Amino acid sequence: MPSYPVGIVRVLAPDEEGSLSVRDTLFLHDLAGPYQVLGLSNDRMEQWQLDYGVDSLGKSPDGGMLLPAFPIFSKVAWMHVDPVIVAGPELPQLIRECEKAEILAAERPECSAFTEIRSMAERAIELRGCLEFGHP
Repeated sequence: MPSYPVGIVRVLAPDEEGSLSVRDTLFLHDLAGPYQVLGLSNDRMEQWQLDYGVDSLGKSPDGGMLLPAFPIFSKVAWMHVDPVIVAGPELPQLIRECEKAEILAAERPECSAFTEIRSMAERAIELRGCLEFGHP
């Protein structure tokens, strides 16, 4: 049975004319597994959506986070609804979150997306660009 992507991460960086162009692409074939590694249960996700909707970017009105230890992964959790840009100081933060997640996922090779996302964030910094998380 084919595995269709459920998410996409793109490195966007300025080209010679200064316009943002896609420099690299990562297709994500699983979101549930990696988010379970981060400690997000289906029940928590459903309750969050009921309480704050799917456009909260993982942050409640009082400042609470979907995943307090992973604020950037909280922000991009609904990439399948609308694209989310991660840029500037959020990129090093995402790299740190990926490093923490890689430790948590050490026993789960199917969750290798954290290593790939970390590499994409490093590339975005190198190119003075950003990451776009979205739906393929």
